[in-house]
Amino acid sequence: VGSLEVAGALAQLYPTIFAVAAAAAVAGAGGEASAEEAAATAPVKESSEDKDMKHGGGVGGEDNKAPSRPETEAYPGAAASSRLLVEGLCPVVCLDAAGVVAFRALTAAAVTHAAAEKDGLVKGEATPNAAPATFICLGSPPSPPPRLPAEVGEAESEEAHIPLSFDATLSSSESPTTTLEALKGVPAIKARLPAAANVDTSVCTAVLHDYDWSKAGTTPQRTVLRLATNTTQCVAVSLPRGRHVLQLDVDPGYYFTANVRSMTAFDMGAPAKLLEEKQLAAPAEAAGAYPVMAAGDWCVWFRRTFRCTEPTTVSAALVVSDACMSPFARFAVVNNDGAAEVTHFVAGAAPPKTFTPNEHGYTIMAYSKALTPLPSGRWRLSALASAPFAEFTEMATADPARFDGVYNPNYRHLICRFRVSVKDRALLALHFESDLPAGFKVTLTDPEDGWEDREAEDLRGGHKGHLYGTEMHRWDAYTLLTLPAVAVPATLDSKYYVMEVTLDNARCAFDVHPNGDIPSALNWKMSCYSSVAATTWTMDQARDNYYESTLANWNGGDKDRQSRGEAALAKREEERKGENAPPVLKHVKGVEEPITLEPEKRRVVRKGPMAATARAAAAAKFVPTEPEAVVVSPTLYAEREAALQSSIEESKARLASYVTAREAKHESREQSTKAKAAEFSQWRLSASQKMEQVTGKRAAYLESIKPPPPPEPEVEEGGDEAVEGKGRP
Repeated sequence: VGSLEVAGALAQLYPTIFAVAAAAAVAGAGGEASAEEAAATAPVKESSEDKDMKHGGGVGGEDNKAPSRPETEAYPGAAASSRLLVEGLCPVVCLDAAGVVAFRALTAAAVTHAAAEKDGLVKGEATPNAAPATFICLGSPPSPPPRLPAEVGEAESEEAHIPLSFDATLSSSESPTTTLEALKGVPAIKARLPAAANVDTSVCTAVLHDYDWSKAGTTPQRTVLRLATNTTQCVAVSLPRGRHVLQLDVDPGYYFTANVRSMTAFDMGAPAKLLEEKQLAAPAEAAGAYPVMAAGDWCVWFRRTFRCTEPTTVSAALVVSDACMSPFARFAVVNNDGAAEVTHFVAGAAPPKTFTPNEHGYTIMAYSKALTPLPSGRWRLSALASAPFAEFTEMATADPARFDGVYNPNYRHLICRFRVSVKDRALLALHFESDLPAGFKVTLTDPEDGWEDREAEDLRGGHKGHLYGTEMHRWDAYTLLTLPAVAVPATLDSKYYVMEVTLDNARCAFDVHPNGDIPSALNWKMSCYSSVAATTWTMDQARDNYYESTLANWNGGDKDRQSRGEAALAKREEERKGENAPPVLKHVKGVEEPITLEPEKRRVVRKGPMAATARAAAAAKFVPTEPEAVVVSPTLYAEREAALQSSIEESKARLASYVTAREAKHESREQSTKAKAAEFSQWRLSASQKMEQVTGKRAAYLESIKPPPPPEPEVEEGGDEAVEGKGRP
């Protein structure tokens, strides 16, 4: 595509803003550029042509008339540019390399003339301040034109020193529309275009920010530049020395391209690859896909082990292709030498952490717990380390051991128990969850020999099947527990470890009764992974075996006991259901019917010597039928009345004394209050007097330490006359 085609398309699209300034047909002037030259020409938007043409002929004289134009144009299209500027249009001029040099020389001469006018060396017309011209190169930048040899006795031309530089460079395309869209993104062109209303610029976003991989995930990186467009946009920015990242966010289904140019040499590429080439960091990457997930599914994406030969700072980030999966994705890192503290991170960049060399390395595991149905997608783990990893191997995550069940109430509040046997030292990973919000205690124990037959000391009846041994690890969780890695040594011969999960009543959202009853059923699920293939997970049956043996021994003492128990249980269930139970009717007697207690039917006759003795004593006891009459004599009545009157008088006297004391206390309180007020007034007066004394002393002291005033200058003899006589002719 030639520059003339692009210029014509721009003028045709915006006829009220731009117009093509064609070169004048002057013989010998070197008219329009050829097709070969047009491929490397530069569309120029000149907005200060009027000023250049008015003062391009040299220094003005006494009159303000413009100097006469030369027979040939200073550059192709100069005459048309002057005419278009008068009409209020922005001229677009197509120039070759020589034309660009001539135009810049003319601009430099106009600037020199304007500076001379400002200094008062020359006089000319007042010209308005116009924006400088913009030089845009279409295609590869052309080489500078050869210098013409200067004639003998003449100075070298100024054009020979004009640099061949451009404000913007656009790549050439076969389609004028594509090149025109790129041209519209130049700031000088874009500033003149009409503002588009309701244009969605969120299709493509380019973000340029500082980059320090050792601080990723801890502090936000400084954003240097942000561009949002749905067509084309460009900008110039000055970057300090260091590392920066250019990030492009493009909506699916859109094509995009990004061109980055610089006046100085720079290196650009993928962050991990570039840091590795410059030996600034050692990258480690892993990628894969996660399966389709239903609501409530838990899935391990990957498990990897890495080792460090020296203290290494690692910055890791987990990237997920589906934005809907990001809130449910997690990854964690744990020390393989023991059950150290585990920190879980959401998908994205994790804060850098320093890992020291250890015996068995570290494990990083990514997993997800989907709360909604999600399709399959891709994931990628990117890690940058200050030193290369000695090992970065993958562990198997296929075919895990899965268990599920329902909590059976018991005195130990035991949910489930498993026996784990490993042939070699293994890294175990497990996930346990329940459908009720409950607190759990998970333990990994090395059991004692014969623990299945040991009787419980804290339960009545000698229960068996309870776990006894050395507790290796313990975890407290709520509703779910995820362990990325737990290191366990190999088991010898028929030995095994026991993993037990029990309810923690203090951390449950419901009340757990002493016998283990809970308000509703509790369903649980567990998934187990191991780095060693020869790992066996077996559901422990010690308590169930003890229950079955106890029931068999109980039923063995009586052959019909089991059948009678089953019949009684069935009868009780039928009665509770109420299907065949007869209705219970209660007879209520009317008011006219007498109610008799029928003592002969309800009386319980006790026999024996003690009962006979009690009956004889009760019969011998006198039971009065009527109370005895009590007669009060006049003397006794008078004594009691006098005592009552004396008590009343004493009560009145006590009341009068209390009232008197209360009034006296009130008066004394008022007097004490007045005395305190007077004392406080006296104190405040004395304090104010002391403050005045201190203030006066301080003012006197400050006055005493002031420096003496400078002496007044002495007047010399005859000074007044000299002063008066000064200035006289």
